Amino acid sequence: MKAEILRIWKTHDKLVDKIEYPVPVSIRMGDGYSTSKYKIPLRINNYESICLCCDKYAVKEIWNKANIDTPMGYKFKNGVFYSFLGDKLSNKRFLEREKVAKLKTNRRYGKDMVFIKNKKQLNEFIKKQGRSIDKYYFEDMYPYLREFRVHCSSLGIIHVAQKLKEENHKNVDFFDSNDIDFTTKFSSWKFPFKKIEKECIKALKLINLDIGGFDIRVNRIGQLFKIIEVNSAPSLSQASADKYIKHIPHLLIYKYGKYK
Repeated sequence: MKAEILRIWKTHDKLVDKIEYPVPVSIRMGDGYSTSKYKIPLRINNYESICLCCDKYAVKEIWNKANIDTPMGYKFKNGVFYSFLGDKLSNKRFLEREKVAKLKTNRRYGKDMVFIKNKKQLNEFIKKQGRSIDKYYFEDMYPYLREFRVHCSSLGIIHVAQKLKEENHKNVDFFDSNDIDFTTKFSSWKFPFKKIEKECIKALKLINLDIGGFDIRVNRIGQLFKIIEVNSAPSLSQASADKYIKHIPHLLIYKYGKYK
């Protein structure tokens, strides 16, 4: 039977009628609604997990408390900053590392972000937002040289693509080797595949998500990385869609077993 693809973006159409399973199954890419005549109990990504994934504040708090390798999050309450681990910080200590303010619930990473580098910028942001500051949380800024979209499931990494500036999208490189090794004009380095894969699987499990697209920043020499966020409805190129089509049947067997 053809899997039902619940989707919100046009790029997800590449999966329609491409994934088969012996019994009805739905693949949820974002919060699309089912139009199937069947009541489908077998699912990849349930609705509750999709909703949680849209709550960036909640996800960040869960990951911080579980020591996921992600930037520390902070909240501003009654004029005081607190880390998501409960530590109270002075403004001076808060600004020991540059911060980025993000909306707590935002489906589009990068939209409405505000970068804060010093005390003046922090005070201006607090004053400008007023009571609306409750809509934001803060996290440490890691200006690592490269950013990647890492598609991963409970079974492991499906596909990796380097994220480039919009004007360079035509030159984006796709790769999925377990030992990624390539040279750029900056340096020769290795992508820490196994470490990132292990951390992504752990991060998915914590929010009960089966599959998602992670935004991950890696430093210049490929030794350090930070998981920035996970997207339950990542945009799919043809290269990544082809990998999803091959991978999802294995994920269904892993989750539900074989059906004849």
